[in-house]
Amino acid sequence: MAKQSIGLGSVADDGTGDTLRIAGDKVNDNFDELYTTLGDGSTLTSVAVTAINNATANELVTIGATTTELDAEANLTFDGSTLAVTGILTVDDINLNGKVVTITGSTDDTFSITAGTNGATTIATVDTAGADGSLTFNIDGFIQLNAGDASGSFFIKNSGTTYGTIFNSGNDFYIKSFISDGDLKIQGVDNNSAITALTFDMSAAGAATFNAGITSGAGLVIADAGTIGSASDTDSMAIASTGIVTFSQIPALPVNSIEISTTTRGAFLVMDRSDGFGSDAGDNIIDETDSDNIIHESATDLVGSVFNIIDSAGMVVRTINSV
Repeated sequence: MAKQSIGLGSVADDGTGDTLRIAGDKVNDNFDELYTTLGDGSTLTSVAVTAINNATANELVTIGATTTELDAEANLTFDGSTLAVTGILTVDDINLNGKVVTITGSTDDTFSITAGTNGATTIATVDTAGADGSLTFNIDGFIQLNAGDASGSFFIKNSGTTYGTIFNSGNDFYIKSFISDGDLKIQGVDNNSAITALTFDMSAAGAATFNAGITSGAGLVIADAGTIGSASDTDSMAIASTGIVTFSQIPALPVNSIEISTTTRGAFLVMDRSDGFGSDAGDNIIDETDSDNIIHESATDLVGSVFNIIDSAGMVVRTINSV
């Protein structure tokens, strides 16, 4: 039945409109058709939608291009609890009333962002295929890491175990190894070969081992009473706070490598009393003054004695006579 409209006439009370009975009959006929179409003739019931532009279950409907039709969206579905979007979702701001955002990549590999207590946030990747899920930052500008705790700390972990941290204290910058006795190493690549340039031995109070020597642009300072030696004889040279050097072993010196000053009362070569050159208290001193070789003790001069300086082969390279 076509919709029936009530005739109202041209102007009020001109006698050309429908009578009240005819108007009421049209109203009843219109409602009878609605109740029959949308119900059982006397009661309205739910309407089952069989198709809207080839729609399937759970698809959301949008206004068509002509604004006079409805289109079902195959890439936009809602089943009452989950809104699923296939394709690109463009939004200005997102306010999530939940704790986890999960993005699924190939197969069921996921990337998740989880908000915890006090805003603590965890970013995680899960790769069920067994490959390593990686996180890559590819930024046009620079990357800033700004920690708001008192020391600006960054903790570095492996499978939940902290093995290092970077932080500051006052104006000082710290790099700290967390593993007990775990060494701290600086590595690089030399001619395509990996090398460890510097190792700090944390089981030895941080003793530093350089792989290929040290080059200093301003000299090398040893602590007062410090020692210099080899791996097998770590204290072969001891340097006192006064600058006096003591050898723990007999030094082997190249021929004519020692020059004793000829300046009047100049430099001395001092030999400990225990070396056998003297038996009295005091040190044995070789003093070359004005080309004269003089050997004496602080207590007793060794007059008339002859001393030979020999090389590593036992050959005499110089004879010093006391006077």
